[in-house]
Amino acid sequence: MNIRWNNIFAMALILAALILAARCGPATKAALGTITSVAPHEPVDDRFVGFLVLGLLMVTLVAIIKMLTRGRAHDRRDRRDDPPED
Repeated sequence: MNIRWNNIFAMALILAALILAARCGPATKAALGTITSVAPHEPVDDRFVGFLVLGLLMVTLVAIIKMLTRGRAHDRRDRRDDPPED
């Protein structure tokens, strides 16, 4: 049985983010509240911060999903019994 360090690292990141969000509740709520201020009628500074928070969340989500799905047994790139490609 092999240890999948990518999965352990991803779960540690999720756990750390949840603990940080719980300990800094008002700040987390304020930061996530800026996502709603990306409308065109909002000031430019508020939109910038809203897009910044939204982008950070999306990059984190994509990174965690990529770590969890990398190295699966059904992934054909890692199979050694496939004939070599020319």
